[in-house]
Amino acid sequence: MSNVNTTAGFFNLPAQAITVNTITALAVPAQGAFGSGLPSPLLLAGNGLSIGFPPDIAGSVYDCHPFTVTVAGKFTTAGSYTVLPSLYQVPGTVVAAKTQGTLTNDAAVFLGAATSSGAAGTQNFLIQVQFLWDSTTGKLTGGVQTYQINGVNIATLTPGGTAGQLQPTTVVSSVGVNDLNFIPSFTFGTAGANSVTVTEFSIDRV
Repeated sequence: MSNVNTTAGFFNLPAQAITVNTITALAVPAQGAFGSGLPSPLLLAGNGLSIGFPPDIAGSVYDCHPFTVTVAGKFTTAGSYTVLPSLYQVPGTVVAAKTQGTLTNDAAVFLGAATSSGAAGTQNFLIQVQFLWDSTTGKLTGGVQTYQINGVNIATLTPGGTAGQLQPTTVVSSVGVNDLNFIPSFTFGTAGANSVTVTEFSIDRV
């Protein structure tokens, strides 16, 4: 939920149809579909929708200070399909080139488990990942705080069977402050009349 610690984000985005069964990045809504702020000169309609830190607060504010990336919303499936949400870190050069939606040069920091939707219809989901970055090592590390679909915690939150342990994210090296950008993606197990509605995609300082 948005609060005084929220650095950047988008809320109550329109539904995005994903009719294929291949990995698909969250996309910038079409002109007039969302309201003010999207599309923009940097985030063109149909391109990948990433968020990062505004330049005026990025530096020391997040240097060795933890922050959380949240992605929440609803999946709608046409059948009992598996759904796999993921989160990527996007280099600043990729954002500048406006190619973050291809995911080709993005780093997969969290790959969700392919979890069954249970039945045709709509299910809620929530992903919260806490990260730590510092300018000295240039490494981005983190742990998954919450991974839920339909309010059920997914078993991957307890690696090695140790209860209470966070699932670690993939470590990304050579990360500068301009590289602290993120984009979610979604993979449906079966092509069809599927969609995702993101109600929150945000960064909060812990």
